[in-house]
Amino acid sequence: MPDDAADMWSEGLQELTCKMLLDDNAAFPLPNGKVGLALKHVDGRFGYINVFDLAYHRWHIRPMREDEGDWEDIFDDVDDLIASGWAVD
Repeated sequence: MPDDAADMWSEGLQELTCKMLLDDNAAFPLPNGKVGLALKHVDGRFGYINVFDLAYHRWHIRPMREDEGDWEDIFDDVDDLIASGWAVD
């Protein structure tokens, strides 16, 4: 993975990711039955931030599907989340 994983995504996608993460109305029904914002990572993982974490600007990403392992990515701010390689899906 490159030093700045965000370089894998276009500037437009990075801007859209930032905008949607900060939008209080960006939560949607997801394929896993939850409500939140779907994300993808440059390493091929898929995750989401649930509606409650979005509302309180807690950048806590969980696996989209239960069979994708038991990991969580937590960030202090949107810039760190994007720089680590996450983007809206």
